[in-house]
Amino acid sequence: MAWYEIVGKRVETIDPEQDFVRSFIIKRLQRRELQLLRSPKQRHRFLTRMNHSLDLIPRYASQLSAEDRTATRIEALLRCHDLPLACHAISSNPDWDGKVKPFREALNQVVGSGFGTILWFVPGRLAYYEARDPQFCCILRRGHPKGPLNVDTLHVCNGIAHVLGRRQGTDTDAP
Repeated sequence: MAWYEIVGKRVETIDPEQDFVRSFIIKRLQRRELQLLRSPKQRHRFLTRMNHSLDLIPRYASQLSAEDRTATRIEALLRCHDLPLACHAISSNPDWDGKVKPFREALNQVVGSGFGTILWFVPGRLAYYEARDPQFCCILRRGHPKGPLNVDTLHVCNGIAHVLGRRQGTDTDAP
């Protein structure tokens, strides 16, 4: 299903799966991942791997702490980012895969479900990923409503403190 975004006076069609891969998957693997997602015969390979892990761009992935791994806490963190009313799901659960759902309903179903799932919220900017093991779940985000991320920014939203990531090109990017 295509999403639409109004840009100036024109409307752009957005493919949620392509946008997710181009925004959050490591560049050298994007072509392969898109081919798998687009192929009805090969899609299951991507979805099965998603149950365990994805090759995410580390600077955009903020893993959640144990106390933040509830639908209510995740919703509170996501609401800081102009969350839309609905989201697109990419999931190893066939009942959810490729569907557009109200974000609260989707979060309540996905969190702790045991199915690898991506909930795509804002084109190129915001998504949620949870592997089969709910200990690996993260908010994926690029940019920030007030500009790029600061070095190890501690973001407090709705009373929840959350480390967001680093800005590229700073001296703290060194290993």
